[in-house]
Amino acid sequence: MVEVALMLAALLHKPAGLVDAVYQAGGLDAVAVVETESQFNERAWRMEPEGTSYGLFQLYSKCHEQYRGDVLLHIVAGCAFLSQCLAKGGGSLAKGYSIFNSGTSWKSIDKGRKLERRRDSWAMYIYRRLR
Repeated sequence: MVEVALMLAALLHKPAGLVDAVYQAGGLDAVAVVETESQFNERAWRMEPEGTSYGLFQLYSKCHEQYRGDVLLHIVAGCAFLSQCLAKGGGSLAKGYSIFNSGTSWKSIDKGRKLERRRDSWAMYIYRRLR
């Protein structure tokens, strides 16, 4: 639904095409993770103890291919990893994000709960405008 992505892009003040690509690939959960991890900066990077975290999803080079030259492949890789984390977290975004962020379902659970609340507020915003 392009209109949802456009509403999210306007709400977040981010590029509509990029928000749409993330939304189409991973839904609202992926949009929430990307907004938290990189604020939709395609070239965001951070030094880590054994490499770098890079891109929209801040994928860690020690564990993931980063696809620095192809943002769409990076989105697919980020969404695939997020999907695995959500499955390990029993479908809970809070637990899934904690796994995504720290490797465990409890180390980053507070960040995960905050992310979940943000995602839910966006969902309510969209619902109210589309009904």
